[in-house]
Amino acid sequence: MYTVKQIAEITGISSYTLRFYDKEGLFPHLNRDEQNRRLFSEADVSSIETIQDLRKMGFSLAQIRSYLGAEERSDAKVRRDIIMEQMDRLRSELAAVVRQMKMLQSKADLYEDMAERRQLTTETTSWIAA
Repeated sequence: MYTVKQIAEITGISSYTLRFYDKEGLFPHLNRDEQNRRLFSEADVSSIETIQDLRKMGFSLAQIRSYLGAEERSDAKVRRDIIMEQMDRLRSELAAVVRQMKMLQSKADLYEDMAERRQLTTETTSWIAA
């Protein structure tokens, strides 16, 4: 069994975040000692690794809670559905980013053209003045 401090050192997740995850219900079977301090098992360490992976993939805490519940029930279909929903969400976000990039490129091209025209105007004016 590991304390919050030990788990924080092992995983790199802050003690505050571990406590927050516990309050959010991500560790439903977390043990406690006589002083009511959290004690993490090897299974909890495995759950933390899963949580870290899911967070890196952009999952919300609610999605993670559902995923962990499905994992505990060995419900592969629910886990797959949760993953597919996240993939759909990310595809939508990616499409929005692509649209934003196109808009930015359009503006950059416009300003580049304006700068080139200004440069040509300046050069022409300088040549005429000479």
